[in-house]
Amino acid sequence: MPLIVQDASVDARFKDNPLVTGEPKIRFYAGVPLSFDGELFLGALCVIDTVPRIPSDEQVQQLTRLGCAVEGLLAAHFHLTAAKAANEEANRQTTEAKRRETLLEQVERMAAIGAWRIDIATNDVIWSDQIRVLHELEDGETVSLEKGLEFYPEPDRTHVRSAVQDAIILGKAFEIEADFITARGRKRRIRSIGDVEVLNGAPAHIIGTFQDITDRKLTDAKLASIGRILDHSSNELYVFDAETLKFVLVNRGARENLGYSSEEVLDLTPIDIKPEMTQASFEAMIGPLVRQETASLSFETSHKRKDGSVYLAEIHLHFAAGEQPPVFIAIVQDVTQRKAKDNYIQELAFFDALTGLANRTLLLDHLRPAVERGKQATLNVCLLFLDLDRFKEINDTRGHSVGDEVPIEVARRFQSTARGSETLARIDSDEFVLVVENVSESEVLNLVGRLRHSLAAPVIASGKPHSLDVSIGVAQYPKDSSSAEELLQLADIAMYEAKVTGSHHRLYDARMKSAVAKSHDIAERT
Repeated sequence: MPLIVQDASVDARFKDNPLVTGEPKIRFYAGVPLSFDGELFLGALCVIDTVPRIPSDEQVQQLTRLGCAVEGLLAAHFHLTAAKAANEEANRQTTEAKRRETLLEQVERMAAIGAWRIDIATNDVIWSDQIRVLHELEDGETVSLEKGLEFYPEPDRTHVRSAVQDAIILGKAFEIEADFITARGRKRRIRSIGDVEVLNGAPAHIIGTFQDITDRKLTDAKLASIGRILDHSSNELYVFDAETLKFVLVNRGARENLGYSSEEVLDLTPIDIKPEMTQASFEAMIGPLVRQETASLSFETSHKRKDGSVYLAEIHLHFAAGEQPPVFIAIVQDVTQRKAKDNYIQELAFFDALTGLANRTLLLDHLRPAVERGKQATLNVCLLFLDLDRFKEINDTRGHSVGDEVPIEVARRFQSTARGSETLARIDSDEFVLVVENVSESEVLNLVGRLRHSLAAPVIASGKPHSLDVSIGVAQYPKDSSSAEELLQLADIAMYEAKVTGSHHRLYDARMKSAVAKSHDIAERT
């Protein structure tokens, strides 16, 4: 029904409307509502004017007819738009279906997997194209159910036939692996899964997949072989998750050394077997690997066994960032015995086997830096050469067992007299050397007295007392020489002078060298 307002300025419904009081200052309005169903109104078709009007009946009817025409046009537009949208949706669904079909075909090819369907009522078989490829049949070629079973050699053929029959009769799903001979005679290994499709309460179809797993089986066999080799490796092998740090693989050698079972070790992280490390320190250590700043890390650490004991371990750590999930791989060697052997070799090379004191080699290794420190800081270095009096007599008369006990006790007494920072060495059966830094001459003489006093009490060997004394020669840097080797020679000369004169100790004097050299070949003794 049209709405007619002859003069909006006096109509109570419109007189205060901004379009009436302001621009365009509407006075006349005639409008007809627009609707598709008479209930939901979309708007109105209207005529306005700036002067009052009284429309004729014909004009009102004409406005009504125009409104109906507009409603028809709107309805037509609506239906056209809906039809276009429906068509676009159908095209989209068709495109999506084709895309999915193409994707499925790609997945089938990549995974070497195909789909099949058996009609139980007719025994008709439907194959996907990939099934034909896996059977090495020609395009479009297919075979019956019974012919399809002939691709399996015995006893797998009987196994597959039984599984299919159980699915048809009992509605029982199956999953089997079997040997398979293609149409071209190639032996493969396949995996087939079948499930039953039920219609109206009865089995109607068997649907399933068929996958060539030959390569995977070969890979699994190789991995199993590698796994057995790694498990029996003399090295310890650890693989742990990059995110959780939990072990995902620990070989037998590592488990046996740690004392954990296969199940127990998978609840641990590297931090649990490294007593010196915290979560923060471990993460800081592996940071360069995570950031790929280095390809590997090599270091020595200690591993704690289940019983609490520890052993030394040499680690070679790698980060396999490309694995899913990323993992760390640690190749570990227990170096406890090697370290013990190295320490033993070092002791043989640098320490006296009987007393544990430094030998001549280590003495010179300590004396040379001491002289260099003296040069840099303008400090003196004193070298005391000590020779036991009457030791050869004890050794010759009492035997070597007593001859071994005496130097051990003498070394203990000399060590208790020297300071911890001073180097005490045994360079021959009855000869000792002491290196002292930054001391005055009076302090050296005091030290000489204390060393002699340490032998005041008899040395007990094999239950019998033995009286000993010591002759001491002293050479000093820089007063006597700036060479470590020459200081040792000059201190020996001073000691020899003390021994032949019976004075028990002498400080080196330049006049000694020529006098002693005439009566004693010092070079042979040093």
